[in-house]
Amino acid sequence: MQHIDFLIEHFGYLGIIVVLIGGIVGLPIPDEVLLTYVGYNVFQGKFLTKNLFQKVGPTVLLVGYFVPGVRHFAAYIAAVNKYPFKKFVVYAYSGALLWSFTFISLGRVLGEQWHLVESYISKYSVYFIMLVLVLAIVLYIFWKRRSQLRSE
Repeated sequence: MQHIDFLIEHFGYLGIIVVLIGGIVGLPIPDEVLLTYVGYNVFQGKFLTKNLFQKVGPTVLLVGYFVPGVRHFAAYIAAVNKYPFKKFVVYAYSGALLWSFTFISLGRVLGEQWHLVESYISKYSVYFIMLVLVLAIVLYIFWKRRSQLRSE
């Protein structure tokens, strides 16, 4: 747990994401143990999820449907942080509607060619994952620098 502690203390949420991705790609880190440990850190007050969720909650609930795993986790975090039910309904249901509409429309537009999606996904998924990781790191660095400039 010392290595995980290091990642969490120095990189915060990004460290958790990196470790979770590591578990997905085959590192011997059980996600269940990691998330239980993260929950313990939340209990100790090391992660102020309520403040963060108040800021980014609407975006997470709306856009989270497009990111596998996030749509499931976002509702739980909203409940734990006692996010107002009316706001939850507006953002989560709008996200679900947008997600459903997007993929149903995509299937309709692709028509008979929908089977090409599999070939493109298998061919370009590694590049897409790399792009998402690079963007996440760039956004994290930008956010950290912006936070440091505000505190000075």
